[in-house]
This record gives sequence, structure tokens and C-alpha cells, in this order.
Amino acid sequence: MAQTPTIPCGARASILGQLAERYHEAPANMRLAHSGGIVEILTSETGSWTIVLTHPNGISCLLRAGEHWEPVKQKKKKVRYTPS
Repeated sequence: MAQTPTIPCGARASILGQLAERYHEAPANMRLAHSGGIVEILTSETGSWTIVLTHPNGISCLLRAGEHWEPVKQKKKKVRYTPS
């Protein structure tokens, strides 16, 4: 019978510390999820990346990781004000 893989979780400081130490990854972007958690993308100069979800209770879990991260420069959109 196949076992369901466990998702590595722990205190945010511990998780981010391990990623910094092992892979030289640092937070590159973060967003608020609809669940109230924080989704962070950590990247390194060598191209490794990890997506971490921190739940409202403070527990962080690794969601995905990979290699060959390439940052994309986004054009800033001009916001036009139209009075009503």
C-alpha cells in the first residue's frame, strides 16, 4: 500500500532558516491567500526556488520547490482616474 507523502511543516523562522542555510534562498515575493495564509516564493541566485504557505496559526509548510527560477520584469500599469 502506497504511503501518502508528508508535507514538511514547522515554525516559519525555522523553515526559512533551513532554506537560507541549505539553498541560500531568500523571500522574493509574498501574497495573502484567500484562506488568510501567506504564500511566499523564496529564490536563490543559483535559480533554486521554493513556495511556502504560512497558515494563520503560524505554521509554515513547503508546497513546491524547483530549479531554474527566472525573474520577470513587469511593466507598471498606468492607473487612470475617471471622475464619476
